[in-house]
Amino acid sequence: MLRTNNILLAILGHSINNFLVLLSLTYWQEIRSHAFYLMGKEKVYITSILVVLLSLILIFLFSSKLIKNKNIPVK
Repeated sequence: MLRTNNILLAILGHSINNFLVLLSLTYWQEIRSHAFYLMGKEKVYITSILVVLLSLILIFLFSSKLIKNKNIPVK
């Protein structure tokens, strides 16, 4: 999780998440007939692991960039 101390960004992130859940519930039949859903469990797990790893790498890169750019005055 990225910590930005920005309430509007947190609200936006939660809104996007809620919207994705709503879409997945609304279009469940179309999702079930999609090629990704019809793949074997092993391929789905490998694809999911790759997406998670990519997400973690991006989170690390963006959060380290934010930490480096902050100029917090030392007391």
